[in-house]
Amino acid sequence: NPCNVAQTPGQSPRALEDIITLPWNRLDLFESVMRERKHEIAGVVMEPINCNTGAIFPVSGYLEGVRKITRRHGIVLIFDEVITGFRVALGGAQGLLGVVPDIAIFAKALAAGFPLAAIAGRNEIMELLQSRQVMHGGTYNANVVSVAAGLATIEVLEANDGEAYRQMKAIGERLMAGLKNLSDKHGYGLIAQGTPTVFHLRPDSVDRITNYRQFVALDSGFRNRFYAMLQSAGTRVTARGTWFLSTAHSDDDVDETLEQADFVMRKMKDEK
Repeated sequence: NPCNVAQTPGQSPRALEDIITLPWNRLDLFESVMRERKHEIAGVVMEPINCNTGAIFPVSGYLEGVRKITRRHGIVLIFDEVITGFRVALGGAQGLLGVVPDIAIFAKALAAGFPLAAIAGRNEIMELLQSRQVMHGGTYNANVVSVAAGLATIEVLEANDGEAYRQMKAIGERLMAGLKNLSDKHGYGLIAQGTPTVFHLRPDSVDRITNYRQFVALDSGFRNRFYAMLQSAGTRVTARGTWFLSTAHSDDDVDETLEQADFVMRKMKDEK
């Protein structure tokens, strides 16, 4: 199993003792830990789709199995939907995949650029905040401008029976297909993994990536060079290699991106 490692200097080593880290998409290991330590575990936290590390989807039955086991033992299941919320679907990854957690955390796309985060959950859990049995204080809680931006975002995404999502899907699929065609043209053999609104490129010689360790084992040399040169050409991809699409993107943006990707791949090939 993975070892717990403090993410930054200054964290108390004692905090790591309260966390069990497990490989994602391994229901067998999850079941084994639950059998042995279920009475110690208060909650399970995970991304329902691992967006920053390969845009990895859950394998068939994984989320459903985790949901069934946590419910059986009275353990709170928490989804980190900070990236997936509103991005993959209006209902987040839980709406897309059909598995509902006890608590979900949203942010980023929630207010279309305005600073806003939110916690959602079952009534009996959220009631603990209302009755002040659990503290959730904050100077900017329910900031009027940010909440108004969040409501406006929902209105736009809901309009015309979700036309915004159909638009993003079409543009994202065109970009994914275009990048694959260019990589085939230049002999790089890349394929997009994920959804049209958030994806990564991986070698098509590698089977579908299902966990973090597979992602970090990929050759990062080509990826880092490609994205650095692509940024210099005018297209910004995250340092982790995550491609994000939004309603702000158009077909013209895809055309320009593919032109720049074509230029970069050709230049990299010539420099070999």
